[in-house]
Amino acid sequence: MATPKRDVNIFNYDPPSFSAPRTQPLEVMIVGLSRTGTSSMLEAMNILGYGDIYNSRDMVRKHQAPFCGAILRKRMTGIGPPYGLEQFESLYGEHTCISGETVAPMAEDIIKAYPEAKVILTVRDDEEQWHQSLCNTMWYGYNTWSHWFLRKVDRLWWEQNQFLIPFWGMYFGGDPAVHGLRVYREHDAMVKRVVEPKERLLVYSTSEGWEPLCKFLEKDIPDVEFPWVNKTPDHRALFGGGRRKSLRMWFTKAFVKGVLPTTAVGLLVLRRRQVNEMVRQLLKW
Repeated sequence: MATPKRDVNIFNYDPPSFSAPRTQPLEVMIVGLSRTGTSSMLEAMNILGYGDIYNSRDMVRKHQAPFCGAILRKRMTGIGPPYGLEQFESLYGEHTCISGETVAPMAEDIIKAYPEAKVILTVRDDEEQWHQSLCNTMWYGYNTWSHWFLRKVDRLWWEQNQFLIPFWGMYFGGDPAVHGLRVYREHDAMVKRVVEPKERLLVYSTSEGWEPLCKFLEKDIPDVEFPWVNKTPDHRALFGGGRRKSLRMWFTKAFVKGVLPTTAVGLLVLRRRQVNEMVRQLLKW
């Protein structure tokens, strides 16, 4: 099966890149938390003609995670350089629709920065199922031995972690298994409170299909089924595959450069438990 466009070349080692100056207004922001159907919304909005929609995969693909992490850290702690429309435009300037992990935690600021844009708050019909999905995909991946190892030794995964540290450690209180439902409820309440006028906001579940979405956006209903994508097995396969690819590359380079023995000794001393698990998993390959 062909790789969806949204997933092409996510895990690369290109230089960081940012947005060109805006030529079209930002029309729509999707501010729901991850695992509320945001990937399905990317496909749906593309079908509706919104083109290339900014999302968290763009943050990774364009190596913007340290920049986004600094903004989120400032948002959560007040420590760091100021941010506002100029910084948001450096991320979103080429796009008429935005979504993802860089949007939801900073939604209050982004909603105020773009007062003309329509706001879609994606929700799940069952918040307990949302919580389970979050823990079984994103939080699960972050806690694998391979993610831990790669963010210590690989630039791409170290970069991602500069965003994930404040995302998991601050926004989700250090453990989404414990704090996730509280964050979900507080986020939804905040969005409903902040958006003015209320006609600017659509609270939406992808289970509702095309009709309420197209009515809100004043679009004709497409003659295709609504897309439902990025289910738990798909998410695990995509990001698990990315980790395996990076691990193979790192081990190959380490053998060639002769740095593997030194690294292995250091890791054995510092993180014996994780290394033992890593070895057990490698033996299964």
